[in-house]
Amino acid sequence: MSNDEENRNTFKISYHRDFTSLSNENTDRYIDESNSNNSITYIEVDARLTKDGRIIVAHSNDLIVDGKHVRISDLTYEKARDLSISDRNKLINVREAVYLFNGGVIITPRFDGDYVPLCNELIRELVPIKNNLNIIIQSTSVEVLSYIRRNSALDCQLVITDKNYQYANRFERLSIDHYILTEKLYKELAIREKKLAITTINNERDIDTVLNYVGDGYKEIIFSTTCPYLIYSKLNERDRSRQESLWNWKVYYGQLISLQYYLLFV
Repeated sequence: MSNDEENRNTFKISYHRDFTSLSNENTDRYIDESNSNNSITYIEVDARLTKDGRIIVAHSNDLIVDGKHVRISDLTYEKARDLSISDRNKLINVREAVYLFNGGVIITPRFDGDYVPLCNELIRELVPIKNNLNIIIQSTSVEVLSYIRRNSALDCQLVITDKNYQYANRFERLSIDHYILTEKLYKELAIREKKLAITTINNERDIDTVLNYVGDGYKEIIFSTTCPYLIYSKLNERDRSRQESLWNWKVYYGQLISLQYYLLFV
């Protein structure tokens, strides 16, 4: 395993697209930047349908291209593929997003009205390639995720809101905003063996608060952020501190055993 792969697999850090970034859409450049940052384990992208029912990866349906306003839902797939948001920022399809990034991909379906055509297209595109790739479909919609689960084996992650928390037990994976998370809630979900993603953590205060809540469970959590280097450094710091504490305890325990043997035979 290379150093880059080892770093990428040490913690679970998901890169949430940053509006201040040069690659401010889910473009090929966004993925290139993500690949160059070996602290990123997952990228987050959004899937939308074109006019002719194909998927383009884009956060917003409304884009400005060459000073003109365009809507992805009004374009054919081929027209959307020809768009360039800015220099070296080309829109891509969902398979390209999965194949281009050297890690996992978290996909959010974006739709207006009927979600079934988009879900069917996601299933058609992703099911044939999912076995060897780390793909998660996430949504606040219980209906969307339930439909995908009924019709495929794709991993689904419910994004928790006040309106859908009552359905949390239906899903193995949950995504929770760090503002909602408490130590009590974390322990409750850990007892229920939920796989957690925590969003969107972008400063030291927030990551310190979350780490205090989750204790030694930090390696099992996906941390969503626009600042992956910051989160990686804080997790690495926590990891070193934990290992040093473990080593000090082993030394202390060894000394205690040695003392017991000494007293026994003196």
